[in-house]
Amino acid sequence: MHITLNQYTQYSPFLSSYSSFHDTDVVDVECNEASMQNYLRFLQGEDFRFTEEDAEFFDYMGHINVNGYPLDYWKMKLKAAWIRDNFHRLQLDKDPLYGLIRVPIIRRITTPLELDPSHTLIAGGAAFYMAGIGYIDDIDLFSLDKDKSLSMFKRHADSFSKSQQKLRLTTGAYTFDIKSDCTISYIYREQKSHLLTTLSLIRRVYSCPSEIVHSFDIDCCQLILVGDELYGTELAVHAITNRYQYPDMQWFSSTYIQRLAKYHQRGIQLRMPLLSTKDLVCENHLLLTAIASETLLTSIYIETYEGV
Repeated sequence: MHITLNQYTQYSPFLSSYSSFHDTDVVDVECNEASMQNYLRFLQGEDFRFTEEDAEFFDYMGHINVNGYPLDYWKMKLKAAWIRDNFHRLQLDKDPLYGLIRVPIIRRITTPLELDPSHTLIAGGAAFYMAGIGYIDDIDLFSLDKDKSLSMFKRHADSFSKSQQKLRLTTGAYTFDIKSDCTISYIYREQKSHLLTTLSLIRRVYSCPSEIVHSFDIDCCQLILVGDELYGTELAVHAITNRYQYPDMQWFSSTYIQRLAKYHQRGIQLRMPLLSTKDLVCENHLLLTAIASETLLTSIYIETYEGV
């Protein structure tokens, strides 16, 4: 079957490598035509079939399931990676909510800031809390327009006295922080609570809500408040619906392990398909060493397919 390299097919590891090695824009592949057509739908961002046979074909084409994810989850991971990797190249930001699903709000957070979804949005852990799970210790704000976001922050800071500003305003390596009183309201019952917490404006500027959440490395955090509506990625919806998520080896770092532990303790189980009970007690296992350094094994339950 002859495949011509274009803006979509160049995303394929096999097709792009073949094209580069043979210095040609037309790749000749001996394969099942139905399998290739299904694969091309994936490369073009369309919905695609994903059976065991399809997974083998994707593996052959260079999309290897190194973490041993179940098929349904691996399909979602492939789609999420396609969005993240092609976001700017294919101008997916033309749809600000590309790949996002509306999620019911269970608890609403009201801040004293004049939040405007055209430039500043709540996303991540606080949005996860709004979906009705866990608790909250801070609120991360993400900017689509740095000047407008900073202006909003400054207006609120100016409402404090000089002595209050010294206590409430700080600057982190990647954030501008302000400690302020927020209100938590519950959608399905007449109850409100107040919370003194830190509002952190992330310094990086994004193009749209979809880019923000698709840049997050932990499934359950891929949620964002846009105006009065809460949205999440397919992976986020899967995590909050099923109350578990899988780690991804490509993101491993000490902070990644800390955050996995944090959300595990807030109700999202951690599953590791390729690990057995023996792996978890193996002293030299890299993952175990990283997790043990955060006392994860002594504080929470870790589920493998064999069970612990």
